[in-house]
Amino acid sequence: MNFFKAIKISFFTGCFLLISTLCYAQKNLSANEFDRKMKENTELYQINIDQAFQQLPELLKLSRKLKNQKAEMKIIDRKCRYFYSKNLTDSLIVQAEELEKISSNYQDYYFEAMANVYLAETYSINNLPDRAIQNLNDAYDLLEKADAKSEKVFFAKANVLGSFANLYLDKKQPKEAAKKIFQVIKNGEQIEDLEKRNAFQYLNYSNIANVYLQINIDSAKIFAEKSLAIQPKENFDERNLMTNYTVLGTYYEKKEDFKSAIEYFHKALKINKTNGTDLNLNEIYLPLQRIYSAINQTDSAEFYRNKAEAYDLKVMNSKYNSLQKVLSKEKDQQKFSPFKYLYIVAGMGLLSAFGLYYFSRKIKSAVENDDENRTEKTGPSPEILQQLIELLEKNDPTFLINFELAFPDFIASLSQKHPELQPSEREFCAMLKLKLSTKEIAKYTFIETRTVQNKKYRLRKKLDIPQDVDIYQYIDQI
Repeated sequence: MNFFKAIKISFFTGCFLLISTLCYAQKNLSANEFDRKMKENTELYQINIDQAFQQLPELLKLSRKLKNQKAEMKIIDRKCRYFYSKNLTDSLIVQAEELEKISSNYQDYYFEAMANVYLAETYSINNLPDRAIQNLNDAYDLLEKADAKSEKVFFAKANVLGSFANLYLDKKQPKEAAKKIFQVIKNGEQIEDLEKRNAFQYLNYSNIANVYLQINIDSAKIFAEKSLAIQPKENFDERNLMTNYTVLGTYYEKKEDFKSAIEYFHKALKINKTNGTDLNLNEIYLPLQRIYSAINQTDSAEFYRNKAEAYDLKVMNSKYNSLQKVLSKEKDQQKFSPFKYLYIVAGMGLLSAFGLYYFSRKIKSAVENDDENRTEKTGPSPEILQQLIELLEKNDPTFLINFELAFPDFIASLSQKHPELQPSEREFCAMLKLKLSTKEIAKYTFIETRTVQNKKYRLRKKLDIPQDVDIYQYIDQI
């Protein structure tokens, strides 16, 4: 009896150990697969932040399933950085508060500090500098409690000082901002590894170049070129490269070397196109509008004026929403002063922009619903096409943005096939893609029918369209 009992116990013990081993192996495999996905997302973030961002919801679920707290905070931090780079302050404040709560629960000083940095940005954008300074001071105090030998903490402290600099820039105190960044540059000299030191100073020289646009344009150029000279060969932040090109474009505009200015501004826009960073785009659109006006390229000037207005609408919409969240938080914390109701009045003024923004939201929603309801891609629905025509009729500056939502591959394919086209010519091709007649284009763009015909003729020559091929047919096949 005891013998059979011993065999039974051994059997069940063996089964238990086998199942435990398999479960442990499966968990390890899942953990290894997760680590691989996190690494790939980190690399993708440097190349295209939009594609990287789309992976974050799945990674967040996996991190929580595996109870990987560090990864969970890292992913939420990555969301914050995405919304910051996109100027979506309403989404940023929500994610920053989530990061602050989770990192506080996990007692992670680094990520709690970063949450305060992001919250400071939202307060700064909404003209609440005192609250922003409070958050930055809290961030620095938290980092003082963290591991002093940690390289990550060292860079985070530099990030806080950089945020102080941005705050001083917003307050129109560029010299104070420069002091903060020079302090970061001085601290960077402590980095012994030359490659790491150059990567660190590459960012700092780019930042100081941007500050010196408000102090001395010649110094701004020197710092931008200094940054470019030590640009890392790989895995570098393209936002700073975009800043360097913008600084150089601004320098050459001031010197009236418009050809060089256009070249650098378009280099910056190319980064925006590939990487997805939308931060401070009007520092590119508005100068391009001025330059094209100065050289009498009115179509291109008008194109960038419209781009600037559309960008402003997007930013104002986000600022309005974030302002409501800021005020709500202030009230919840019982630190709300009656004087701060003035910010509500300022925010309500942004509602006037929503009329223009309305169609943009409607188009995007319609495109998303259209994609969900159709199994085959047959082109935008008649409803979307009609909404695009309505935008043209109203001379809405968001037309081209919404056209690209409806026809996501057209402009890219057109530009690749005919890189010599001017922005205004690409917009004209968009109207042809909608199959608008000469009379309709003339009506919606407030120009003469003959002018439209001349545009078509010049476009045919530029695209080298054979005489026996209809221009609408050619455009439709792109």
